[in-house]
Amino acid sequence: TDDTLVFYMSADVLDTLVEKLLDNRISGDKYLAVIEQATTPAQQVTLFSLRDYEAKMRGVRFASPTLIIIGRVAALTEEFQWVANSNSGESYFTPVNAIEEKQLSL
Repeated sequence: TDDTLVFYMSADVLDTLVEKLLDNRISGDKYLAVIEQATTPAQQVTLFSLRDYEAKMRGVRFASPTLIIIGRVAALTEEFQWVANSNSGESYFTPVNAIEEKQLSL
């Protein structure tokens, strides 16, 4: 497809998503942008080809909220990136599992 594909809150299933796209003959050269902590000061955008993601990034955990964008528009990330990556490594939101652990300890 030449369409742009956008997946919201899909970081947990990204490995399967990429696998299924490649199994269904989408070009491994298609670009994939992972936008972690989207729209927050901690936003981080990472760009790969589908083939590179499968070979090098499989199993990597990305911070929520996450947008996955696949297609030619993802290749424009560097050209139109109006917010610099934070590179802080910090979470903007408290992870859900940390909230659950705190509630269990009360």
